[in-house]
Amino acid sequence: MRNALFDKVIPSVIESTLVYSPDFVRKLPHGRSAGLYEARYFQVKNRVVEAQKANPLPSGYASDVEIMADSALALGPRSAIHSDFVALLPTLKLSTTQATSGLVGTHFGEASGKALSARRGKVFIQTIPDDPLLTADLSAAIASKLPLATFVDRAEGAMPLTIRKLRHEERSHPERTETVTIAQHEVNLAAAILVMPRNASFLYERRTGGAELEYAYEVKAGMDAPAIFRGTIVQTYRTCVNSRIVNVYGGILPANFIANDRMAADCGGTAVSVSTSAMRKDFESQLADWIANRESLARMR
Repeated sequence: MRNALFDKVIPSVIESTLVYSPDFVRKLPHGRSAGLYEARYFQVKNRVVEAQKANPLPSGYASDVEIMADSALALGPRSAIHSDFVALLPTLKLSTTQATSGLVGTHFGEASGKALSARRGKVFIQTIPDDPLLTADLSAAIASKLPLATFVDRAEGAMPLTIRKLRHEERSHPERTETVTIAQHEVNLAAAILVMPRNASFLYERRTGGAELEYAYEVKAGMDAPAIFRGTIVQTYRTCVNSRIVNVYGGILPANFIANDRMAADCGGTAVSVSTSAMRKDFESQLADWIANRESLARMR
């Protein structure tokens, strides 16, 4: 009966759809525990090797590598699985955290150190036309995403990262002010009865404006083919001021309430002017993210 139960559970354990405990493994019939670790190791190894082709790596990649390390440790340093894992480690895309902690960092420090060393590299950024400020900003932004990359000021011995500006146009949309009139019968009933004189109108000024940045940059990283990063960033704002009630005789009263749903939608936007410097920072952040995912650079994560 016990063997039948294990036969039913073990496939799910191997496929990592069940978590197994050391007690479970110790209770396996003689020889079955080694087979379990070996089967699970190769099941996960196939998944890890396939995952390395993806950019970015799947979310379960790091935990899969830890499962492989667990199997290698359980079978011992004289096992073929242990030797296979040590040989495979330098080719894996380990994060600096995983290479120095967890099962991998704690028990396979030398091999995991080689995995990081093989992916470390120097990067030299060249902007065309020369733009020292963009170069400095991108170096800092990309370096935060690629802990194994070192950005240097000299091209010798470094991977070239060329960023060529094809288009960079900033356009401002002049502020517009429009007077909006709401008839009394369109105002929320409670406010219309309590505040507004008969046949009065509700008025307010709606101010709108904005800016946009249209960009196109050609990027070439190392031996990768050139690729173009392009798009448009649009920022707008709107705000309402000078809300008032105007009666039929010309009298004006200040109004400090939202007249109806239309006014709520009109006045619910961003009530500040657009910052072109913030828009440029947004562009640089998007460009840095995109560059960090280029094939020649992504390995330095």
